Amino acid sequence: MMKTAGTSLSKQLIAHFGGKMHIVPGGLKMDDDYYNKSRLKNDLDLFGQKLKIISGHPMRPYINFGKDAEQEMLWFTFFREPKKRYVSHYLHDFKWTNNFSSARYKHMKEKSIVEWEELEGFSNYQTKFIAGEDNVNKAIEILETKFSWLGLTEEYETSMLSFKICFDIHDLYIDTKATNTNLADKETKKEVHETYSEFIAEMNHNDIRLYEYVKNQIWPKYKKLAVKGENKKSVKPKGRIRRELNTILFQINRQIKLNETEVNLKNLKRFYNRWYR
Repeated sequence: MMKTAGTSLSKQLIAHFGGKMHIVPGGLKMDDDYYNKSRLKNDLDLFGQKLKIISGHPMRPYINFGKDAEQEMLWFTFFREPKKRYVSHYLHDFKWTNNFSSARYKHMKEKSIVEWEELEGFSNYQTKFIAGEDNVNKAIEILETKFSWLGLTEEYETSMLSFKICFDIHDLYIDTKATNTNLADKETKKEVHETYSEFIAEMNHNDIRLYEYVKNQIWPKYKKLAVKGENKKSVKPKGRIRRELNTILFQINRQIKLNETEVNLKNLKRFYNRWYR
């Protein structure tokens, strides 16, 4: 889910799995038919039997990918405190559109978070992402029955240790440095939170309920895995050169299979800044 540590996790999984990982291209569309059973099958056929992990914003747990595929899928995600995630999402869009200067935002006179919400509709984003609708009970049911692991952005290092223990990836290298953070200063964030505190809470009332459930009812059992992992003999993680080669292999495989972007200096720099640095 966007602005919950997904880039940080994906970066480390790319470095570990290389060409055995696929990130589904696409943004935040909520349509059920955007990435469905047939698209998954096409990707599995395209990438072959070596594929271990599929991730990306279009992967939605409320979609039925078919009995055979569902039996092989182990779902995982991070959750983040909703009000912080919401403001981070708003400031992320603000940054990457050069202060909302693109044509899409031409009617935003004040460039406020209220106008942004009216246009984008990202209220209760985490609930909708999991359930496909603004329904906390449905989201909880999916999390309890379909997911194999959940982590918290606020406890990132502990979550990552839990993650590798849960999925028996003991040689996964864990980097605790934040990636893909927006550049808004603390004062800007503080001002947005203070000025629009009631609005932010209202727009995320169901996400707040869901987050509290995840934090208090689901996360503790996965947190215990991290504690157990600390008491076991640690396995040496993959070395830097191996991780860098895997990252390059991931990109080469992506270009060969999808050919979604032209191989030029600009795109190579974009790839380096996002995944390799």
